[in-house]
Amino acid sequence: MHRSPIGPIRRILAALALLPLLAARGAAQAEDEWQLMHIDDAKVGFVHVVVEKVEQDGRVLWKTSTDTSLTMNRLGTNVTILATGITLEDEGGRIVEVSSETNMSTSKTLVHARVDGDKAEVTRRIAGPPQVQTMEWNRDWIGDQAIERLTLAKIAAGEKEFTYSTWRAETGPVVVTAQVLGWRKVQVPGGGERELQQMRTTIDVQPGMITDSYLDDAGRTVMTVTKIMGMNMITTQASKSACLAAFANPDTPEVFDKLSPRTNVRLPAPYRTTELVLHVKAADPEVPLPPLEDERQTVVERLADDELVLRVARVVPDGSFTLPLADLTPEEQECLKPSVQIESDHPRIVELAKQAAGDEGDAWEVACRLEKFAFEYITNKSLGSLFWTAAEVAEKRAGDCTEHGVFLAGLCRAAGIPARVAVGFLYFKGIWGGHMWTEISLGGNWYALDAVLGHGGVDAAHLRLGADSLVTTEIDRVFSNVGLGMTMKIDLRSYRHGDKEVRIGEDMRVSSIEDDRYRHLLYGISLTSPEGYVIRPNEAIRMGDDRIVELDHPTGPDIRIDVMDVTYDFKLDDVKETLAARGIARVKGSDREIDGRPGRVFRGKKDKTEHVTAAVLRDETLVLVGCRLAEGEDDQALAAVLDSLDLDG
Repeated sequence: MHRSPIGPIRRILAALALLPLLAARGAAQAEDEWQLMHIDDAKVGFVHVVVEKVEQDGRVLWKTSTDTSLTMNRLGTNVTILATGITLEDEGGRIVEVSSETNMSTSKTLVHARVDGDKAEVTRRIAGPPQVQTMEWNRDWIGDQAIERLTLAKIAAGEKEFTYSTWRAETGPVVVTAQVLGWRKVQVPGGGERELQQMRTTIDVQPGMITDSYLDDAGRTVMTVTKIMGMNMITTQASKSACLAAFANPDTPEVFDKLSPRTNVRLPAPYRTTELVLHVKAADPEVPLPPLEDERQTVVERLADDELVLRVARVVPDGSFTLPLADLTPEEQECLKPSVQIESDHPRIVELAKQAAGDEGDAWEVACRLEKFAFEYITNKSLGSLFWTAAEVAEKRAGDCTEHGVFLAGLCRAAGIPARVAVGFLYFKGIWGGHMWTEISLGGNWYALDAVLGHGGVDAAHLRLGADSLVTTEIDRVFSNVGLGMTMKIDLRSYRHGDKEVRIGEDMRVSSIEDDRYRHLLYGISLTSPEGYVIRPNEAIRMGDDRIVELDHPTGPDIRIDVMDVTYDFKLDDVKETLAARGIARVKGSDREIDGRPGRVFRGKKDKTEHVTAAVLRDETLVLVGCRLAEGEDDQALAAVLDSLDLDG
């Protein structure tokens, strides 16, 4: 089951878009510049900047072109982002035209703005025909070359802090604050130790994103270090050949696992949680906590400015709301409008909404039908998309959480239900991963749904950090709080499944061993270790590691027990896909009762070694008990473990 790490991707995209304005290149610097890009120690791509004078409509303009390439890994899938930006400005530094193109996999986003006095015509194309809007234009927004001249002049004048404002296609208006911090000895990747002048810049649209630029005595930028979500995005001056080599053979670091906050313990059956109590603390003193209170989330106790206790609950309406809805607020009316990203008036969206809603008249019931429909309609749960629109999802029937979110919002709006998207975290295998879902407004209150899961509302393991209609807001602004959340430490204090509450003590051990009996205290799973086996609990929290315990034997087959969270539609035969992902082929299954429940035993081969895996479901928790059999070994020990397994113990 996919969850999409939207937070890292969108924040990194924003950082790529904003890199050119975060540091002066220096008046004497070449007009054609290559910069090698790293994420921490990994070479991931390049930035190529070309500055030239051009003539347009009888005017001499400065043209700044920026090409950026970045490759990284998210959940085992390599993702390459190619971005191109062009800014035209007059000799006084006023912006005349801005364009941007971002490509990721099969997704393309185009934005173009042409300025005419105090107005600008902005064209956006994500899918389908271009969407054109006219916006108010602030003449104080300056272009790249004006920013460069201003920065160098302020440094030369000895000023320690200054601000300026500009406009970017990805984020809209941007206010930049720059601080000149003085000369420092720093290590430059590939260049050794150098004494350089440090300048720090922050931007209002991406809180917590800090860029340190290091300039030589001629004012040229030698290196930039952008602190984003607990990692460093570094650019350094480099040759064209070095940059293209990084593009052809990048190091592809895994960003999702690295950046996502971890819990202190794994949360059992997260989709059944009705309440969580969390201890939340800002891990970075320079990065504030994002806003956390809403209809589902309540601050129980504020321990400090950067530390609090938060209660998150599952909330659904306790009354009925008959369609069509009346007396809508201005906010609700906005959340019924079609937009570039959520084309709720598209004929296919309207058709699908009618098909899924049927003759149901209650708005919440309709929304739940639409949620389940969206879950089933999107058959290709793919991480290869950047941020498709609702209409494009209707056509492709593919996407990750962002596509599920906008598609469900489009269906709800088409059915007459005000809807917006929410961004934040979803608990996933011990971590809080960036996620998007949908919210609808009924009776003045917002209720959450998640088409990635299709459960009829969301559980308490959804932690919201922001929400937006996507009618007038630039996409990247919606995701800024997710980046703040990536720097939080989030620990479980308690969780509730219905009437059952479990409290988590500090430094709590989640398993116990008595003689040869192992018990996981949170999952409530126990088993007996066969004679001669050593019990090795696994309490580490790592992406891709679902083990709760291993039973090791010095000469016989080792046995491992995995626990995985699955969605309501999961069938035992779907385990074959899990085994295939582990490289196990030619899998055949047979029925076997396990702890009084229907189970399946799968046998397959990997590198000529037989693998035996037993599977059983307890609600939406999948338990796998497996071993590898060398030639001449049997599975009697595995059978003994299955006979002893207690899923309610």
